[in-house]
Amino acid sequence: MALFWASLLCSAGRRASALSLYRSSGAAATLLTLTIAVIVGYAWLRGIPGSVLNFGTYAAMPLWETAMLPQSMGLACLFLCLLAGARLDASAMQSLVFSAVVAVCFVPWGLAACIGLMGMAGIFADVFFFWIKGILLLRIGVRAFGFLRPIMLWPLWCLGAALLLGPELIRIGAG
Repeated sequence: MALFWASLLCSAGRRASALSLYRSSGAAATLLTLTIAVIVGYAWLRGIPGSVLNFGTYAAMPLWETAMLPQSMGLACLFLCLLAGARLDASAMQSLVFSAVVAVCFVPWGLAACIGLMGMAGIFADVFFFWIKGILLLRIGVRAFGFLRPIMLWPLWCLGAALLLGPELIRIGAG
């Protein structure tokens, strides 16, 4: 359910319109909502165990491990879109939601298991590392993709969605 609430939080107070896809004000919320919809659709079509609307599902079984080559390329396109899209809005809350979604869905690895921490120390290490990952990814997105405009992201997003969902839809149709 956390993915649903994240997309709802980003789109709250936004009026949906065709122009919102082209303006910075609504483009980030639209981009995040559609990307979450594609990721949830992929997880559901792929049969990833767990609730597809829960962040824990993607942390337990990373998307990169379930994807074949075209789907990995699609995930990379969506990853770049989210990194670039994080800078489209000035809202601090939306930037935090972007960084959380990127960190959970695309870089889900934790620190506690790697260094052998357990209990409360492991939880604190993982939470700290999670936000460090999110903030670093957000900074990378702002620095590396600062020149992009919202209209430039949609072809890349469409390519990523087609590469991610296409093979699964073909597999279902052929089976």
